[in-house]
Amino acid sequence: MSEARTALQQVMKDVNRVILGKEAQVKQVILALLAGGHVLLTDLPGTGKTTLAETIAGELEMDYNRVQFTDEINRTSPKTQSALLEVMEEGTVSVEGVTRKVPSPFFVIATQNPEGSAGTQLLPESQMERFMICLSLGYPDFDSELSMVMGKGGRDAARNIKPRFSGKELLAVQKQVSEVFICEEVSAYIVNLVRATRIHQRLLQGASPRAGIALCQMAKAAAWLDERDFVMPKDVREVFFCVMGHRIRCGGSGKAAQTEKEEILSEILTRTKKPAMGKK
Repeated sequence: MSEARTALQQVMKDVNRVILGKEAQVKQVILALLAGGHVLLTDLPGTGKTTLAETIAGELEMDYNRVQFTDEINRTSPKTQSALLEVMEEGTVSVEGVTRKVPSPFFVIATQNPEGSAGTQLLPESQMERFMICLSLGYPDFDSELSMVMGKGGRDAARNIKPRFSGKELLAVQKQVSEVFICEEVSAYIVNLVRATRIHQRLLQGASPRAGIALCQMAKAAAWLDERDFVMPKDVREVFFCVMGHRIRCGGSGKAAQTEKEEILSEILTRTKKPAMGKK
């Protein structure tokens, strides 16, 4: 699988030439792809979330039936949202009473505007959980924004993107990722992190068991990309925030709520005891 890792590293390099200064977020999207999950991007208009989704889709040598890009999902009707929920959860789509399976692999990248934006409606919590990770790109740093002003990156760079990874290759990698070993101690670490959200006094709602499964899958993908066949605590910590943020609820709203969630998750990550192997 060394060739597959090399190809995926090149995919990330290509995307980072289009989306400047967001290497960490690009890696998280790739990890979700390897883990067989779906991605939700939450940001203000104009921060590059659409370009990111289109660029990653362009890197995959798969037709439009396999890579679905849904822009501003929280402006769509409940019926449309329900249809997306079905295809993400069940791997099927129903049209006029006829249910059909979608081809495999199948990857959804959806974008939504932040809570409170005009004309938007919050996604139901059950639907939010169908996304393995939720990310916010935010505004670029100074150097990246300067490069954009000077004509680097963006949609012009995206036009030179060529498919590098086929659906068949992705299925093989996803199988390898699923077989990455995770010991009982690290599994218990994941469970403790998830359970800590349910008893935190500042949270109105903690994470469900589905969060632990997603954490495990993402951690396996991180280990695989790091050329290991076993999960370490550092893999769990690397993906913790993007997996957990949209699965918990606090009392605030908008940007304040996001900041509070990050503070709480940081506290949980600090207080939860790591397995001894985490010292390595």
